[in-house]
Amino acid sequence: MLIEPPEGGADEATVARLKAEGMVLLERVERALEAGDGWLVGGFGAADLSVFAWLQGYGRFGLPPSWEAFPRLRSWLDRLRARPSFAASHGAVGRAFDVDGDATRG
Repeated sequence: MLIEPPEGGADEATVARLKAEGMVLLERVERALEAGDGWLVGGFGAADLSVFAWLQGYGRFGLPPSWEAFPRLRSWLDRLRARPSFAASHGAVGRAFDVDGDATRG
């Protein structure tokens, strides 16, 4: 489910601020990948999966506008997307949850 923009459209100043913050985060990930062995913390692990889940959606917002400054990040994303577990789960639809957090019985 995507969040609908507010009535009257998005606040352009807020959008610009959030995109700028997103670029700062992308730069941090690029630097972390540069300092390590191609993974965020030592080797492939939970940190990579957690950050990947967030960054996977950045493209919907036009981030980054160019991959030129992010070669390590692009390679890292490509390697994560190439993992069999990603292919098996990407686009899978799970069961809905009710307001108490219990899986809806169906």
